[in-house]
Amino acid sequence: MSAIIYSIVETAKENGLNPYYYLRHLFEVLPNIDLTDEDALTN
Repeated sequence: MSAIIYSIVETAKENGLNPYYYLRHLFEVLPNIDLTDEDALTN
């Protein structure tokens, strides 16, 4: 599990994102995505 989190954090850093805010966004937005909306993950 820690390897997955590490990978996500390092990917965020490589893309110029703040890992804290990126993880926060993922944990707040992803659980609430409407899975019937095909364009939900592109936004």
